[in-house]
Amino acid sequence: TPELKWRTVDFGIFGVQKGGTTAAMKNLAKHPDLSLYKNEIHFFDKFWYKGVEWYKKHFDYSKKLVGEKTPDIMYINECFPLINAVNPFIKMIFFLRNPINRAYSEYRMMQTQWGVKKTFEECIEEELKYRTSEPKNLHNSTDHILQRGLYFKQIQNLLVYFPKSNMIFLISEQVKDN
Repeated sequence: TPELKWRTVDFGIFGVQKGGTTAAMKNLAKHPDLSLYKNEIHFFDKFWYKGVEWYKKHFDYSKKLVGEKTPDIMYINECFPLINAVNPFIKMIFFLRNPINRAYSEYRMMQTQWGVKKTFEECIEEELKYRTSEPKNLHNSTDHILQRGLYFKQIQNLLVYFPKSNMIFLISEQVKDN
């Protein structure tokens, strides 16, 4: 059908890293009317060059809604015009976690997944001394433990490309408690 030809993604769980996005994706994927790819596709931040048709191969369009999860998206401004080009009407879900708890959780992930040996304090001091003025992109954002928790600026940047009505911001701790 013509509608299916142009359809891409209806919603995205786009932030924040270590905010509960994996749990949200797993729970939403249980709904029979939703198609959620079980892993992070990273189309908008890593694999844009593969094209929209490649992206669309990840979804089951027989479902009422298709969605994806890539928690890095909220932090990387260069993704916003790409998402807008694919679907300016996309609905976006963001989980905002206490910034300090989020930062420490990211640090623990860096230790276990990437073998980071520096202390949490050393990572923070290095970021404050050397990384606060560098641009936010996929390549250096992994070292931005504190800056990822500056949600206000990130939301301001999102609002340049999308209306507030396309977004929902949930507090991770409240979602977990409820």
